[in-house]
Amino acid sequence: MLKKYFDWTPSDIAAWEQLRAKGLPRFILWFGIQIFALWLFVIVAVALVLFWIKDALANQATAPAVLALQLLLAAAACLIGGFVAALSTWALEESIYRKLMQKQEGVESKK
Repeated sequence: MLKKYFDWTPSDIAAWEQLRAKGLPRFILWFGIQIFALWLFVIVAVALVLFWIKDALANQATAPAVLALQLLLAAAACLIGGFVAALSTWALEESIYRKLMQKQEGVESKK
């Protein structure tokens, strides 16, 4: 499984070059925010609401304002997590890409 991450095919290299050409800020918005943070927030929000409903049915629910605050804090945490995930993914992918390019340059220079 891990070999896939370090043994890129030419199509993997081309895909990364396309993402790379668009830049880090766009990658953060696309991967970090739209993919990672959004889906993480949906999962967390559903869980929070379901627990709140369960407590409401047992007559132990907190005020809706508390749920709103929890959702707001979850959104902030998911945004931070998405930003960190995008930066770390970019750094890992870029590191692999540069090593592959150095290896290719070394092979071509030996010819």
